[in-house]
Amino acid sequence: MQFATNKELIGELMKRQTFAGIIISSTEEHKNNEQTHNDFTVYSAACNEDTISILSKIILELKEAK
Repeated sequence: MQFATNKELIGELMKRQTFAGIIISSTEEHKNNEQTHNDFTVYSAACNEDTISILSKIILELKEAK
């Protein structure tokens, strides 16, 4: 077993040719379930336009699920 930081894991995924996805990471450490995160870093294997399109679809689906 080897331990790695989130930054190291994200870096490893982003350099892989086979990774096809989006990672959304809070800039703050999560300390409790009542905590609200407002600032995020987005890592994507897709171009900016495709990333925006994918995230927009996810937002619509989440709004419809309410």
